Amino acid sequence: MAANCNEGADAVDALLASIEPGEVRTMFVESTTAAVERLRAHARASGRATVVHRWRRLPDVHAVVDETVAAVARAALDAWPDWYAGAPRRFVAGNGTEAAVLNDAALQSVLASRRGVNAVWLGAAVTRCVQARVPLLADFAAAVQVRQLCVALSWDGPIVAMALDADPEGEQAQPAPPPASRLRAFANAVAWIAKEAEARLVAVLPENLDRNAALDSITYGACHLKDRPAVGRATDHDRVMTTVWPILGRPHPASAGECILAERLAADPELRGLFHFNRRIGTVRDTSHLVDLVWPDGGVIVEVDGWGHMMARNYRGDRHRDYELLISGYVVLRLPHEQVLEDPAIAVEKIRDVVHFRRRGRSEIAPRIAHGAM
Repeated sequence: MAANCNEGADAVDALLASIEPGEVRTMFVESTTAAVERLRAHARASGRATVVHRWRRLPDVHAVVDETVAAVARAALDAWPDWYAGAPRRFVAGNGTEAAVLNDAALQSVLASRRGVNAVWLGAAVTRCVQARVPLLADFAAAVQVRQLCVALSWDGPIVAMALDADPEGEQAQPAPPPASRLRAFANAVAWIAKEAEARLVAVLPENLDRNAALDSITYGACHLKDRPAVGRATDHDRVMTTVWPILGRPHPASAGECILAERLAADPELRGLFHFNRRIGTVRDTSHLVDLVWPDGGVIVEVDGWGHMMARNYRGDRHRDYELLISGYVVLRLPHEQVLEDPAIAVEKIRDVVHFRRRGRSEIAPRIAHGAM
């Protein structure tokens, strides 16, 4: 049985903030989708690279290791070129096409400033990323690859969450537990990955495994999350099998809504080039918030809200964010993710209306308010 257990979202945040590189901590959850939302919220707030990989069914020990390394490699490709905090971002010289070549100066800068980076691995991995290929390299052992990938994602150790679905089909009942032998092998595998990668490893497991003795080696100090999706069942886009946060400077590849908006805005003659995706915004309260889209010159922020934003804790947090952004000169437009997917034209028109409002200023609207016309 897990010792020193705590419950709730606060306990989850405390666990994520306190875990050290090389450690394994465990979250027992009623809904894996709700747990992923907590991990996403923590990543957005903390800025720490966070990779989540989820299984519908637990594989054997060898597959756990291989699939986790592959998942971190996919996450590294999604995060490219934002590797090595503080390192030059211009890994590639040229325009990113097939004619682009590796920027040797940037590579050498990383090697000079980041001890433990394998030069041979880095050159081969960057070459694959330039070609939009997953940096999974057959010539390197799993231990070397997972370590190098995690260093690229976060120099002081990313959070790597390995999740077994508690709600594989969205039903209320949790699935039957895997055999004890497979759970014991899973515990050994996550401990090995945490040690080799020097990552902050989080095992996200269904609540009904809490008292399973096969997991005793990784459940000390575990926490429990009772949250469930706020409305309806989770949709397919909420259940992407491998996800990484944060993504900076471009649409998040796991957000269909952000990707659709990026395409629509780029094709719109009036709105093209105004908005930047996934930027950190400072406030007059000396806080910083990662926002989905921002028009810096006009002071407009657009957030694409999935179901997780309806959870009570996130709902309150969003309102406080909006307040801090408002008094810092920004207006925030929140678009439901489902609306963006179902009718992107309406979403774009709402963005256009807010852009027009900010360009006009309040001078035109004030007389209408005074005369009760609104």
